[in-house]
Amino acid sequence: MNTIKLNGELIISTINSQLKLINLNHLLDNTTIDLSSINKIDTAGIAMLIDVRAQLLKSCIDIEYVNIPINIQDLCKLYQITL
Repeated sequence: MNTIKLNGELIISTINSQLKLINLNHLLDNTTIDLSSINKIDTAGIAMLIDVRAQLLKSCIDIEYVNIPINIQDLCKLYQITL
């Protein structure tokens, strides 16, 4: 199982650097992504999390987001999505 911890901002200007941390092309096992240190997120960040899940699931790799901060939970509720 891979565990990846994202931190800082997950906004449109940081998406590329955060994706480099996840490095989708090298994940071979089920993956846990810890969001506890994300202190700012926008709609691009939410979209990235959804896209990461979709890409990994296409490769038959299970993904779980853990320690989801309340601000991200609130945005998910607002957009009626589940991470």
